[in-house]
Amino acid sequence: MLRLDLVIALVVTAQAAPGVHLRFNTVGNHTQFHIGEAIPVTLDFEVEGAQSLQVDTDIRLRGIKPQGLEVFSAIPADGWWNPLARLSWISDGAYYNRPFATLDKLHPFHIERDLNEFIVFRKPGHYIIRVESTRVATQPANEIALDIMPRDDAWTKREFERAKAILDAGKPPEGGDRQFDDAKDNAQIDAVRQLRYLATAEATDYLASICGQERRSESEIDVALYASPYLEIAATRLEQRMLDHGIGMGETNRDVLFELKRLIWEERIGRPLLRGELDELDGSLNRELAGSTPKK
Repeated sequence: MLRLDLVIALVVTAQAAPGVHLRFNTVGNHTQFHIGEAIPVTLDFEVEGAQSLQVDTDIRLRGIKPQGLEVFSAIPADGWWNPLARLSWISDGAYYNRPFATLDKLHPFHIERDLNEFIVFRKPGHYIIRVESTRVATQPANEIALDIMPRDDAWTKREFERAKAILDAGKPPEGGDRQFDDAKDNAQIDAVRQLRYLATAEATDYLASICGQERRSESEIDVALYASPYLEIAATRLEQRMLDHGIGMGETNRDVLFELKRLIWEERIGRPLLRGELDELDGSLNRELAGSTPKK
């Protein structure tokens, strides 16, 4: 009978892809960032010899509780948090439609992600960042060191105003057909992510004020609200808008508001809500919105 330590070693060996190397870095090799600043990182997969493997190339915005194909962490454990760890759903429904590509010596694979999707820094300090990927197999990478600086208030204000101007200019027209423009829509998506990364009360309040306008960036806005440290500001703004406009603001907005209230409640009591408590929250929200009178 095999000893437990040998079994574990065999499993780890089977999961690892021999001859595959994963290099982890920041774009431009930068090591200093202010709180609220986007931190773009790179992952480079390379193989040795003549082997040919398949690599998962999916890089969609993270919008569920698990971190996904890459799992990031930082040392020390204090001073940062996983912004979507509070969510309840663990699947995005796309598991069976994942894109793959060939990974061999002539075809390395390179991707860029924003570290902010996975780690949000709350305190200045020196951090060691680790990542493990399962795109090919369970593949660890080198560590990188980052120095996180205090928030630059003047820069934060400029970035907020810049992103807000882009989103204000992209508000969908009321009634009539929408004209889609990929360049403008992508700029709005980038602006939403910038506001999410800023993680200020002002940014949260603004995003809640434009939630539910049927923008192409709608899913990014929802995720930004769930990731915000200011859940009560988001819920208060969205709730007031729904009370002002009535239940006609849509079921999607109602679902976002329900999720925000669930997250707030669970933070207060320090545990997930039970089924009866979820039903109570659902019924309470339905009664509140059904009794609202839209403003003329």
